[in-house]
Amino acid sequence: MVYVANSNTLDESGSLGNKNINISVISILIINNKESLKLNNIKTKLRRKYKKELKITPEIKFYKHSKDFIELALTNLNKLDFDAYTIVMDKNQRENKKLLKENRYNDIYIDMVIELLEKINLNKSFIFRLDRSLPKKDRKKLKTLIIKNPKNKVEKTKIFHDESFKYLGLQFVDLIAGSCFQSLQNNNPQFIKIIKNKHTFFEYRKEKLKKK
Repeated sequence: MVYVANSNTLDESGSLGNKNINISVISILIINNKESLKLNNIKTKLRRKYKKELKITPEIKFYKHSKDFIELALTNLNKLDFDAYTIVMDKNQRENKKLLKENRYNDIYIDMVIELLEKINLNKSFIFRLDRSLPKKDRKKLKTLIIKNPKNKVEKTKIFHDESFKYLGLQFVDLIAGSCFQSLQNNNPQFIKIIKNKHTFFEYRKEKLKKK
């Protein structure tokens, strides 16, 4: 399973265009089916300790839960077998400023996802789940680019854009993306350091998008 989330602000959609922040991140969580099922056990533990909190906000989201909740969630996640990767755009860099000025934000988002997948270079087919934040036209474009990319093994790869409340994997990768954003934008590594041995950062710096 490959889960993807982006996080910059309280509202993930359109975050590349938020002029009040300097950092944009997209995170990927790679976890097999067996380990993915254990995410349910983590949520059960969280529910026992934070019953009231989860009653108010049943979907796990970085910006909707307490610091203690996030720490416990990531500490338990760290006990599982997984890999996580994050691609980071510093919007203050000269190249990226030009890129943001001359391109649609959704096209940049798509390019960041593709570049992150290329850097990871998955060597087997996978189920790819993304939060359903893109419009239908852009979802179709992203799917086509993933399938056509020679660096991806796609014989049995399946790509889905889903509502995050339906999949715990999407909720936990939201915690990872939020943790990365806190570390880079607000100089607060409190959360991402919990999974630092299973997480890798990549830099995104580009002046022009390739024609695809």
